[in-house]
Amino acid sequence: SHVDNIVGVCSVLDMDSCAGAGLHLALSELLVRQTQDVTELSKQRTEVDSLKASLVGLYEKLSKSKEEVAKAKILDQEQTEVTAQYNKKIEFLGKKCIEYRRNIEKKEAILIKNGGNDPSIRHREIVKLKDNLLKLDEDLKPLSRQLQGFLSLPPSV
Repeated sequence: SHVDNIVGVCSVLDMDSCAGAGLHLALSELLVRQTQDVTELSKQRTEVDSLKASLVGLYEKLSKSKEEVAKAKILDQEQTEVTAQYNKKIEFLGKKCIEYRRNIEKKEAILIKNGGNDPSIRHREIVKLKDNLLKLDEDLKPLSRQLQGFLSLPPSV
């Protein structure tokens, strides 16, 4: 049984003889290789743990990025709606401007037809006439009071 185990070990190690020194040397090499493999395995586990930590960080960043993308989509939709409303208003105002220009042209044609070329009916001239009227009204007030005073006198005989 013990010999069977030694023979089995020698067979696995591909050794032709099971002499003590050769077997010890082969086992020592196996132990050294096992130590190296354990060291390499430890390094790889450390690297895997580091990669897992990095992966968790990347998933967090991905999650935050997805949230930001969702926010950006909502903002984009809101801004698109606002832009559409502004475009409708601009289109409406553009049409109103065209309508107002046509009305101005029509009114100017009517004004010219009715003597609108007369420089005395310009706004500046009308303001001057109004100011003159107000001045004359002010001048008229004392004269009106004086006239009232004369009219209240008894008739002379």
